[in-house]
Amino acid sequence: MIKGLKVLLTLTIGFYFIFGDIPSVFAQEESSTDEFTLEEITVTAQKREENQQKVPIAMEVITGEELASLGKDNVDEILKDVANVFINTAADGMRISLRGIADDSNAMDDQHVGGSTVAVNVDGSFNNMSNAGQNLFDIERVEVLFGPQSTMYGSNSPGGIVNVVTAAPKTDRYSASGTLEVGSYELLNLQAVFNAPVIRDKVALRLAANTYKQGSYVDPDEDPNKTSSVRLRALWDIYDKLTFTLTGNWQKRSNGGMMGGSVVPFVDQDNVDDPWTPDTSDEADPILGAPNKNRADQITKGASANIDWDIFLGTISAVPSYSKSTSEGRQSRTQNETTSYWNEERSFTQKGGELRMVNAEDFELFQWIFGGTLYKSEQYMFKDYDAATTTDETRITTQNKKALYANITYPTWFSDSLRLTFGYRQSWDENNSLKVGGFMAGTSGNPESYSKPDFKYGFEYDLAENLMLYGSYSSSYRSADAMSMPDASGNFPDPEELDAYTLGAKSRWFGNKLQVNASAYYYDYANKLCTGFKEALGVTEYDLGGDYMGVYEGGRGYQAQATPDGLYPTPDIYDLDEDGDTTEPVAFDLHDANSQGTGAFKSLGMDLQTSWIITSKDRLNFSIAYLSAEWIDLHFHYQWYMYWPDEDYKGVTPTNSPKFSMTASYEHNFMLGSYGTLTPRLDMQRKTSYSMVWNPADKDPEGYGHQKPYYLWDASATFSHSAGKWSVNTYVKNITNYAVKRSYMGMMSFTMMIGDPRIYGATLSVKF
Repeated sequence: MIKGLKVLLTLTIGFYFIFGDIPSVFAQEESSTDEFTLEEITVTAQKREENQQKVPIAMEVITGEELASLGKDNVDEILKDVANVFINTAADGMRISLRGIADDSNAMDDQHVGGSTVAVNVDGSFNNMSNAGQNLFDIERVEVLFGPQSTMYGSNSPGGIVNVVTAAPKTDRYSASGTLEVGSYELLNLQAVFNAPVIRDKVALRLAANTYKQGSYVDPDEDPNKTSSVRLRALWDIYDKLTFTLTGNWQKRSNGGMMGGSVVPFVDQDNVDDPWTPDTSDEADPILGAPNKNRADQITKGASANIDWDIFLGTISAVPSYSKSTSEGRQSRTQNETTSYWNEERSFTQKGGELRMVNAEDFELFQWIFGGTLYKSEQYMFKDYDAATTTDETRITTQNKKALYANITYPTWFSDSLRLTFGYRQSWDENNSLKVGGFMAGTSGNPESYSKPDFKYGFEYDLAENLMLYGSYSSSYRSADAMSMPDASGNFPDPEELDAYTLGAKSRWFGNKLQVNASAYYYDYANKLCTGFKEALGVTEYDLGGDYMGVYEGGRGYQAQATPDGLYPTPDIYDLDEDGDTTEPVAFDLHDANSQGTGAFKSLGMDLQTSWIITSKDRLNFSIAYLSAEWIDLHFHYQWYMYWPDEDYKGVTPTNSPKFSMTASYEHNFMLGSYGTLTPRLDMQRKTSYSMVWNPADKDPEGYGHQKPYYLWDASATFSHSAGKWSVNTYVKNITNYAVKRSYMGMMSFTMMIGDPRIYGATLSVKF
């Protein structure tokens, strides 16, 4: 912590010298009142409506208008223009990483088995489902908050928060809108929205519906992925001080296979004729064969409410939520040239609630918020195997989370321009996983309980009307996932803990034409879980004790004998002679073997986001992120097939941590008189090399889990009619058709998933 404070102090002094004298230099320019300026964006990042530029949090905001015009309808697409964000598309859904804070835990049977490193909130409700943030529509804005926000949110996710805010019912007018999108791979996306003031200025309804269909990128023989969704929101302004908003959701997803990439694994894109080749045989994984094939319909139903009551002290808000997702399907796995089949039932139930109070707007002494949250979830899975030799399997994973939090910001006695913040949170978490039957038949459970406090200390200082400097220290933790493995002594890992030090500045120049937001941070992360694998290794003379025997022939392995004494025994590896007797340990090749490590890493980074209205017709957005991260202490202790020597990987870069990330976009408005406006736009994304998963055997990162430096280019053109009633957008995404690796992970077999290929499309939007 002392080192972090020194770093923060150094950054503070540097920021002051950089920005300290700028207000006087640009005072005249900032008084300009030219007609073209950057819009003011209102956010609710601190549970109250505020100007984004006055919120002392490193954040980015994407407006619903921008999302609609560019045809972005999921978090994956939405966050692509944020430099220091990663989206890993894994078997258990999307995993969001911010500033190198990644979820490296394994995917067990496509289940979310741990807390999120980055939480997704939809209309104030935390959602840990695998499809959270997908197939979004009728969105008002998306807020991306970097770093721990534990003292103001229900989830103590160390990486940050993604807030999705859907459009609210309007009580003052009727309105309707619709979009039609068509594109590559038989894409058809229809959206419709209708808003009706049932009782003007008192009661309103907003109905939004969406249907989406697109074929697989990797296998034309697979059924297309389909999604149908309906959302109904009702607002009742009971009287001036009490407002009630109820939201109901229904969604059906028909999964025709892993969209966008369960592909044959590759090391280098330049040496592959077609990266989007489906992984349909066991040749890609000689040990455990091809990944699962899944045919299932998933139905999700949910309801949430927002109740706001203004009293003389402030606003009391209650946010209850409930959702349940169920599916039944048919699955198969090819293993050692033998295909197994089973029927499968799944359900995922979430219940949550938050009760908080925020100070009244006319309370000028200081700002405050305090509240409490509850969250419960249960994932249920049942597998009915066709083969009589495999027992049916039941798996139940539960999470119970409680928290109390408070956050206070107050001006100092000597200056209203300087404000100090103190925040506190106390959490109580319980995770449990129960498995009965199935592969390696037996009963196993892993109950875990955690209770920890989190803190925040911060300041914000107005150097000028449009220039704010802020800094903070904040802590956060993430409980170990319910499938985490014990070390050699049988101890389960401690919760992951983060100490985050941040210094930032938010500013606007030249009469609100140029926005420059910058932040620097120092992260100290302890007890971080890390998944690794071995790949085509020559291993010799391992005799570590224990009662486990394995046989490995020609790169293909299977378990010959396992002791009933203990769930995770330490192995001896032997060869068998012709009579089946053991011999001395010998060399063998092991293709893929899973391992879990625990360690600590430190990172130092800087972010810069700019938006510049160059002229009334030209706009440039640019962001760049620098990240220097390294493991201070990392040891791998368990794997499925054998133990590795306990080696220190100090100085090696963690996963999802490229040195530089950059995004840029440029657009120009061509004014076509009474016809309207034509706006072409070019988007670029650049990342330097990084690893998605560990290959710790020889510290060589350039394998299946390594991604080389790359550029991605998108282009679009939007025609907007002068009356504002309709627009047409055409686009091409991934112009160079580059296959970005999105994940390489697994529990019983490794699966590679990659990004979208080059796709074309057009969207027609109308408003009434």
